[in-house]
Amino acid sequence: MVRLQRRVAAAVAVVLAAAGGSLAAGPSPGPLTVGGARGETCTPSAEGKGVGFGEPLQLSATAPATIESVALVGASGLAISETYIVPDVDHLGVGTYLADEGAGTPGWAKRMPAVGAVLEPSDDVSIATEVLRLDDVGTAVGLRVRYTVAGTEYEATGGMRYRVEDSCY
Repeated sequence: MVRLQRRVAAAVAVVLAAAGGSLAAGPSPGPLTVGGARGETCTPSAEGKGVGFGEPLQLSATAPATIESVALVGASGLAISETYIVPDVDHLGVGTYLADEGAGTPGWAKRMPAVGAVLEPSDDVSIATEVLRLDDVGTAVGLRVRYTVAGTEYEATGGMRYRVEDSCY
């Protein structure tokens, strides 16, 4: 009898864990890809100074996507100050940059605020996220973009980890 109770308890725990995991997971990633590379980037910057990170966006839907929000995942000592959609005119992307200088790419002059931006499937764009370093070291484990396509909400998270400190070397 005790063995049966343990098996039932284990089965219930598995079902609850599975249901809780699927309920807590949020929207699916959907047809938008944030970034292309996984890894970590370190950008040197003084505390209180802003830096920007660029990540390519790839939309595989047949309908446009509207950006609803942009957030850092697992951020510590970093806060978003601005987010932009930047046309990738030269196919080199945005990279990292000092926020007060801008990215300096050919598409920079045509940037638009990310939230509310409508992306077409054929658009060749990057998302530029400017952050302020608020502590000795600022870190984030990724960039999350919430968006809608044809009335369905999705959430895509990039695989690049960010680190901002006085010196990266």
